[in-house]
Amino acid sequence: MIDVQSCQTCGQLQYPRRDVCRNCLSDDLVDSAVVDTGTILAVSTLWRSNEPRFASKLPLYIAKADLDCGIHVICFAAADMKAGDKVRVSGKLDETGQKIWIAHSL
Repeated sequence: MIDVQSCQTCGQLQYPRRDVCRNCLSDDLVDSAVVDTGTILAVSTLWRSNEPRFASKLPLYIAKADLDCGIHVICFAAADMKAGDKVRVSGKLDETGQKIWIAHSL
């Protein structure tokens, strides 16, 4: 299970996080545990970055995953991942304190 933002008023799950619900504009938002499995929709390779903290980590593999709970997330992926792969997504804080998502093969 992973935590994503959800609206207490209408139940909408949303990613990325927002100040108000994208469905009903309520600001009554909380984190809700949702299933962490899904399918890779696409993978892209990042060869260059303007962010110095990524320089030693290039190339980076970025994926869009369709989670079984119905939301799409952008996540880091392994080099061998491709569209259609089944994955489990986990979250962690990076060195700047921002939450990042990582896809793991099932």
